[in-house]
Amino acid sequence: KKEFIEGAIKQGFTEQHADEIFDIMVPFAGYGFNKSHAAAYSVLAYRTGFLKANYPAEFMASLLTSVLGNTVKISKNAILQNNVTSGTHGAAIYAKDSTVIIEGGTVQNNDCSAKSKSYGGAIYATNFEMSSGSISGNNSVSAGGVYVLGSANITGGTISNNTALNYGGGIYLVNVSDSSVSGVTFDSNTGTTRGGAIYVAGSSTVDITDCTFTSNVSNNGEAIAFAATEGTTSIGGTITITDSDNICLYFSYSVLNISKSLVATYSIPLTISTVTSGNKYITASDGITLSGEISKFSLQNEGYTLTDAGVVQ
Repeated sequence: KKEFIEGAIKQGFTEQHADEIFDIMVPFAGYGFNKSHAAAYSVLAYRTGFLKANYPAEFMASLLTSVLGNTVKISKNAILQNNVTSGTHGAAIYAKDSTVIIEGGTVQNNDCSAKSKSYGGAIYATNFEMSSGSISGNNSVSAGGVYVLGSANITGGTISNNTALNYGGGIYLVNVSDSSVSGVTFDSNTGTTRGGAIYVAGSSTVDITDCTFTSNVSNNGEAIAFAATEGTTSIGGTITITDSDNICLYFSYSVLNISKSLVATYSIPLTISTVTSGNKYITASDGITLSGEISKFSLQNEGYTLTDAGVVQ
């Protein structure tokens, strides 16, 4: 400032006038640029505006392609709500080939049910992480809340009051690897056909531990429905299931592994659907006594029994 004022005085300005000019320049310098820079911005704005107005489909396709692989992060003060899509994926966030991270905030009352096949009332993502926050009141044909098709690492938060007409009221995990769901409260989600709170399908490896399930609704598996064709689906730790929620193994190739010793205040209701008598449906990780874990389940199927070795008879 000293040099500027001294130079201005040499050019015939008064010290007061020079001081006033400098004070005007300081805030402008926060976002000021030369004429050549402004001209380049103008050309770019004109060209992109023309393409968006006259070739909207091509423009948006190119824009989405340019951000493939990016990470979408939702922080504690963010609110994504009341979005409605006429498409088939993710009313609030569509992140195919990308990662969505929820670190707080609220994703609520979004709708992706316009098409007969739609996934992710709130979020459609290849990779999904959540440590806190709320996903609630969202709606879709499948995956009322979140649809994940790569990997999931969920360590906290609340997933509630989401609705899917078919599968996975809260979250739908398909073909996920090295995935985990821990410390989450699932409340009043509806997955009408299978999986009120969680639906696991395809070739998936997922571990569900230390979660609470309350008042979720489904024809098969109010709390969790496993219909995986390959991989390992596991539960462990403190699993709190209340208000008649249950776990369902659907199809004869679904096997449930006990990843760590279960802590259950009440017997865990278990339904095994489309089963083959004599097949083993319950296994346990090393160091866990399977017979002791099986005693914590209450088999719901009339006419079937579950042996201490995890075999349905």
